[in-house]
Amino acid sequence: PLFLPFLTREHGVPAYALRIGAREYIDFPDEHRPCDALSGAKLFDLAADPGEHTNLMDAGEAERWAAAVGEFAARYPLRGPVEGIEEDQSLTAELRELGYVGDE
Repeated sequence: PLFLPFLTREHGVPAYALRIGAREYIDFPDEHRPCDALSGAKLFDLAADPGEHTNLMDAGEAERWAAAVGEFAARYPLRGPVEGIEEDQSLTAELRELGYVGDE
């Protein structure tokens, strides 16, 4: 498994991503996703849908994945914001093109 806990850039709100095999779960607060038309937690099958276009989330999957994220979050808690890191403008531009960063 690949577990990625992080804080949103603007307000330091917790968000999570978890990948197990080809399945990827993303739970990022809706109010901090200006470029994303889908709301709520998302589940993608990266083998069948590498572009992450079809959200496979349903109530049962949401419960299972949220529980798994909770277990990982308990083992690997967020440490808080990192100070003194400079933003990589080329990486930010690439993430903006992919829809992961919005223009504010």
